[in-house]
Amino acid sequence: MRKFLWLLVFSNSVAIYAQSAQETYRFSTDLLKQINADTTAWKHQVGATELSFSSHFNHVLEIWDLNGVRKPKNVEQLRKNFLTYKKLPAKDFIVEQSKKTSIVIINEAHHIPYHRTFTKSLLTDLYKNGYRYLGLEALFDADINERKFAITTSGYYTKEPEFGHLISEALKIGFTLFSYEATEGKNGSERENEQALNIKKFIENNPNGKVLIHCGYAHAFENEYQMWGKAMAGRKA
Repeated sequence: MRKFLWLLVFSNSVAIYAQSAQETYRFSTDLLKQINADTTAWKHQVGATELSFSSHFNHVLEIWDLNGVRKPKNVEQLRKNFLTYKKLPAKDFIVEQSKKTSIVIINEAHHIPYHRTFTKSLLTDLYKNGYRYLGLEALFDADINERKFAITTSGYYTKEPEFGHLISEALKIGFTLFSYEATEGKNGSERENEQALNIKKFIENNPNGKVLIHCGYAHAFENEYQMWGKAMAGRKA
């Protein structure tokens, strides 16, 4: 049975009821209590993502910052390099480069929904350039291409509204969605390798269209990655 917030005021008294844990879109107060009670090392990362599902964006950034910032050792060199970079409109550059490639990998921060808005803005032009397939992380819906929209059980990140908009727009344009997620229980290096293998198998079975992959930023590394050796995008599968 669902519970909602009710404020009952009688003789200067107030009764407050919290949501049940089963709610998909939850009050920030309930989520913050859950984060505070969590004892795992990744509680701020997961908590920020779940706050984003319900559009608690101010809390999202506050909680994410509690992860701490890992500063690279070569900050000064990176600063000098940045001053020499040529700045280009990201969308125009990606669309132009997509004409020369058969796979494009776009990353996101899972707690920042507008990254999905950017990927959505690329879809029409990528489709014109021959892209027909969109691979999504943590998608678990075998019927989504027939239904043409996501539901709350379609995946983990699909509960977030802008992710739902990305899916709806892709299907409307004509993309076929597919999941490349590793089987449940995979972690670290094993997960990265299986994701790469799943993408490889899909491409081999669907050779007549180009592929767009949307993933979390840690999976898009092509060089050595501290946690896994090689991330999904860097695996040769």
